[in-house]
Amino acid sequence: MSKTRFLIILITLLTSCAHRPIHLKSDPKIKPTKGVSPKVISNKPKKWGTNLEGILTNIKTKRKIMALTFDACDNFAGTDYELINYLIENKIRATLFVSYKWIKHNRELLKKISALNFFQIENHGFTHRPLSVNGASAYGIRGTNSYLEVKNEVLENSRQIASITGINPQLFRSGTAHYDEMSIKILKDMKVKPIGFSINGDGGGKYSGDQLYSALTSNPRPGDIVIMHMNKPSASRLKGFKSAIEKLKSEKFEFVLLRNLSTPKFNNN
Repeated sequence: MSKTRFLIILITLLTSCAHRPIHLKSDPKIKPTKGVSPKVISNKPKKWGTNLEGILTNIKTKRKIMALTFDACDNFAGTDYELINYLIENKIRATLFVSYKWIKHNRELLKKISALNFFQIENHGFTHRPLSVNGASAYGIRGTNSYLEVKNEVLENSRQIASITGINPQLFRSGTAHYDEMSIKILKDMKVKPIGFSINGDGGGKYSGDQLYSALTSNPRPGDIVIMHMNKPSASRLKGFKSAIEKLKSEKFEFVLLRNLSTPKFNNN
């Protein structure tokens, strides 16, 4: 599908379905936070990973619901218009975590999709780095290296999202979804919730279609949060994703947004 055809479909849907209005702000005002005192993080963090206490990795529920989340990390491989169009045409609820590395190439697209009420736009970081107070790395990507860098990684991208969409994100997923326990404390003080996952849906955008299908359908549990990517187009993965969605629907799973969910379960235990 061409980008032009995708935009035509998107514009048509925007004018025909209910959606929340866009309120652009030339200078978005984000409430300042007191922040964690640098003294609190004078010691080196002791924990590092994707499944620490305080990270929302799944939803505490017995209902057969699943949160589909898609990261837009950068624009090196482009944008998966076919995937986005499939989500739109089928009105599949999804939470989209967008990094400034992707935003700066896709401002108009972000503005349009943020108006669709079955998408939720959230924060994936200004520089798309793991969230650390001492530069810890994940997958070869060096993390933020101080208290101030942690805050800037969150707030600078929040300002970018707000200036385009009028939305102030409340959720944050770091680049690589890695955190240390001190950065989690900083996020808590900022009243921002760190988000992880319970199902790695596409292996960082490297899975085949069959692998993606297996990841989503082999053992789905009520309240799973699935992490995938919308900036790594693949016809094979899209085919596997479509098949997985049909399988999950046949098993009576409902896809939900992360906003307004009560009694979240922290950690993946």
